[in-house]
Amino acid sequence: MTRRYLRLKRSLEEEEKEKERDNRIRPVISYIRRPDWSLDNPGSHFFHNDQDFIEYLRCRFSKEEIRILIPILGIENIPWRNRLQPSAELAICILLHRLSASGTRLKDEIKIFRHSRSYISLVFNDILMYLCRRFCHLLFWDSQRLTLSKISEYADAVENVVGGRGVWGWIDGTMRPFCRPGENQAAYYSGHKKSHGFQFQSIMTPDGIMSSLHGPYAGPSGDWMMWNNSGIEAILHELLGDGVRHQRYYLYGDLAYWPSFGIMGPFQSTSDIPLSRTEEAANLLMSSSRIAVEWGFGLNVNFWGINNYKKGSKIMSSPVAAYYLVSTLLTNMYTCLKGRNIVSDKFNCSPPSIEEYVRTVYSK
Repeated sequence: MTRRYLRLKRSLEEEEKEKERDNRIRPVISYIRRPDWSLDNPGSHFFHNDQDFIEYLRCRFSKEEIRILIPILGIENIPWRNRLQPSAELAICILLHRLSASGTRLKDEIKIFRHSRSYISLVFNDILMYLCRRFCHLLFWDSQRLTLSKISEYADAVENVVGGRGVWGWIDGTMRPFCRPGENQAAYYSGHKKSHGFQFQSIMTPDGIMSSLHGPYAGPSGDWMMWNNSGIEAILHELLGDGVRHQRYYLYGDLAYWPSFGIMGPFQSTSDIPLSRTEEAANLLMSSSRIAVEWGFGLNVNFWGINNYKKGSKIMSSPVAAYYLVSTLLTNMYTCLKGRNIVSDKFNCSPPSIEEYVRTVYSK
C-alpha cells in the first residue's frame, strides 16, 4: 500500500512539473548573422581616412586602388579549395596583409579578418598560386609593351640623364633567402651569400617597371646560367636584329653577361692596353645608373616584408618562390597606379597605366 501510494505521488508530481514547463514563457532566440568582411565594414575597426586603413592593414593600396585591382587580377574567378567562398575584397586584403606584414602570426590575423587560421592560410595560398599562373608570362616578358619603339624611348630617357647611348635597361640577379631546408641543403646553399635561397633574374627599365623576372633557380646558380636558360637572348635577337638605322640597343649588366648579344658591360683593361679616359668616364657614368635595378629590388623588399622574413620562409611547407613573383607583380602595379617611383623620377620616364601594363594578359 505504501509503495503504491509513493508511486502515485511521484507520478502526480511529475505531471505538475510538466504543466509548469508548458506554462512557462519560452524566450525568443534570435540569430543574427555576422556581416561579411569588406572594405567598408572591416570588423569593429573605424578608419577616419584611407591612410588609417593602409597603416592598420599594411596593404600599401588605398580602398579605391584595391577596388581597381580586383577585376584586373581576376580574383572572382579563383577556384577556391575546400568549398571556400571568400569575397574578393577579403581575399585581396588577406593577400596584401600577409605579403607586407613580415613576422605576423596567423592567430593575430584572426582579430583582423574574423576567420580561422586555416581559412586565412588557404585563401592566401590559393590566391598566390592563381596569380602566379595567370601573370607568369607578363612577368617574364611583355611582348606587347616591350616593342622596338618603346625600347627606343627607354634608350632616349637614359641618354638624356646619363649620357650613355643605346642603353635601354639594366639586368642583374638577386637572391631571396629562406630557412635551411631539412632535405637537399647543399642544392639550395649559396656560398657567396652564405645562405639557402632562390635566385631570380630581373630587368629594370627607366620607367620604374621590373619589365622581366625569370626564376626561381637554386641558390648556387649564377647569373650566366640563368641568362642562358631564360631564352631572352633569342627574344632580343628577334626584336633588335642588326639594329635600326645603324643604332643598336643594349641592356647594361655586370661582367657575367658581357659576352651575350644585346648586353653591354663595363670596359675592361688588359695588361697591355689600359683604359682610355673616355672609357673610364663611361664606366663611371654607367655604373652610377646601374643602381636603378638595385632600387627595384629594394622597393620590392621594402613594400612586401615577407620577402625579407627568412625565418618564416620554409620551402617544404610554403610557396616561397611565389612570394617574390607576386610581390614583383604588385610592385609594378603599385608603380602604375601611383604614376611614379624613384627610378622613373630619376630618368623622367613615366610608367604605363595599369590597363596598358596588363594588356597582354587580357589579349590572350
